[in-house]
Amino acid sequence: MLGYWGKLLRVNLTTGKISTETIADEAIRKLIGGPGLAAEFLIREIPPMCDPLSEDNKIVFTLGPYQGVNVPGSAKWVVSTISPLTGGFVDSAGGGRWASHFKKAGYEMLVIEGKSPKPVYLYIDEKGAEIRDAVALWGLDTVDTGKKIKEVLGDKRVSALNIGPAGEIGNPMANISCDGYSWAGRGGTGAVMGDKKLKAIACYVEGKQTVPCADREGAEAFSKELFKICYEGGAGQRKYGTSGGAGNTEAAGRLPVRYWRGESYMGQIKKLFGDYMNEKLNITPKHCENCPVGCHRSCDVQAPWGEYMGTSGPEYECVGMQGSNVMVDDLFYVQKANDIANRSGCDNISAGAWVGFLMECYEYGWITEADLGGHSMKWGYGQDLVFGTELACYLKGIGKIFKNGIKGAAKEIAAKGVTERGVEYEAEKIIVHCKNLDYAAHDPRVALPMMVSYATLARGSCHVRSGSIGYGAGNGQPSFGFAFSLDDRFNIDKAGIAAKIGQDGSKVSNCMSMCIFLSGAGFNLPNQIKMLKLITGIDYTNMDLLEVGERASNLERAINNRQGMRRKDDTIPPKMKMPSLVGHRASLPVYTDEMFQAGLSKYYEARGYTQDGLVTAEQFKKVGLEDYIQYIPA
Repeated sequence: MLGYWGKLLRVNLTTGKISTETIADEAIRKLIGGPGLAAEFLIREIPPMCDPLSEDNKIVFTLGPYQGVNVPGSAKWVVSTISPLTGGFVDSAGGGRWASHFKKAGYEMLVIEGKSPKPVYLYIDEKGAEIRDAVALWGLDTVDTGKKIKEVLGDKRVSALNIGPAGEIGNPMANISCDGYSWAGRGGTGAVMGDKKLKAIACYVEGKQTVPCADREGAEAFSKELFKICYEGGAGQRKYGTSGGAGNTEAAGRLPVRYWRGESYMGQIKKLFGDYMNEKLNITPKHCENCPVGCHRSCDVQAPWGEYMGTSGPEYECVGMQGSNVMVDDLFYVQKANDIANRSGCDNISAGAWVGFLMECYEYGWITEADLGGHSMKWGYGQDLVFGTELACYLKGIGKIFKNGIKGAAKEIAAKGVTERGVEYEAEKIIVHCKNLDYAAHDPRVALPMMVSYATLARGSCHVRSGSIGYGAGNGQPSFGFAFSLDDRFNIDKAGIAAKIGQDGSKVSNCMSMCIFLSGAGFNLPNQIKMLKLITGIDYTNMDLLEVGERASNLERAINNRQGMRRKDDTIPPKMKMPSLVGHRASLPVYTDEMFQAGLSKYYEARGYTQDGLVTAEQFKKVGLEDYIQYIPA
């Protein structure tokens, strides 16, 4: 198929065998790339009830059609696997400079299987791939690993995906870094790499081989036009990064405060973003390859305690989860916590959530200074945020309770109560997650479709994959013919279909393996469709692409069904049913179990699933997945 090599690189770390295989054109046409192609592969190759940390599990890295033409936003690569955090399908996307090199090497997909007996890294160039010793890299953080690989290979142009110490020790929130400033953050993919003793995947291709396209000249010309459009449209993000809208998020009632118990952070949020951040941390924009926006932050400043901070700066999720979530408004401490998570190779969303959990436990007396080696864990204390982040990321001290994620930690604290007071501490009632994946910094209480979407997504609660943030402001999905208004935010009849369309629509850019921030800067759906035709020659329509997203969503759900997930796993935490007394949410309805369950039933109906949340053969036939019915659980 034009725009693709149609090749996957398979690496077996147990046997050392490396091979190249063909990807079926039909699979590419129906799923385009990214998590769609990964789910198509995993549902065929991994057994039901696959243990994430067994040899049966596989890690799949995928691209899309844009990486071969230097399209704006095409630095994205997607990693998919069975998550050690959720036990189900997970995909996560990163940027940097790796994707274009892997595409030039002649592949769209990399499959890692088996386990190495010792630390190794994979090196890929135009000649092929080679497994190399990584004993000297083991133990290095994500930034130093990249530097060391460049030094060993003698080429600063090499781009490397790698894990930090968190992945090596199996921290279930461990992520995968690219070039020390972009991370595929969610779901513990780094722990799977660590379990396989794979420290890094380095790639550099100097050659200029180009993937065949329907109209390469036209695609390259349109790319240049899009660069100009997105440069102008992305001015705000270039100046302020993803955290630029933090003030608006707070005003809309979506900002996490006091581990989801608080309601307003209006007085302090101004200290965590915008011009204040730029000046305080001496921020400059950092660009991924082929990006005219540069939403990543680079800081260059000395902290008040004397430490030099010349590293990746805070982005929105850091500001939310390691700032307002723990009531810390000192940017230097927020940045220090961010840097600990980044260098250890941890998701700073979960890192902030876990510290928030520790602070709430400390407030209730469930943990004390004795549990913390004489340290405190107070809301708003920057030193406690930094200390707690170290514990969580390196699973040290009481941080060991997080070895099985937030659910496991809550169970351990509950049991601690029995030992100390003869009654369980109510820790399981205060955690905020779905399927053990901590909520990101976007409160879904502002619209029922957002809540339903968080509960039903394959990888767990996620603002990005839900595609539903706009519902809180009454925005519909006009690209897919779906109208929605402020009056519809708590309309049970619309909640299911709204959640479905949001999820499937968000899959479009994800399957194309492109940066979602470029969509808002001007690389919108009409322009994506135009570029797809120039590259592939296929004249996709809006609804064709929505069906691509629907196929990917169905395959992911089927994998989770095979992992034992049903309606019982599509839940919301107790805190999401707490009323708000001040701020934007005070004027909104309070969620009840009846409201949520009704919305969930409408979602299953819209999806064509059973009311226990199971995919059906009829639904697979409807969206052209007949060949995969055999993999649906009976």
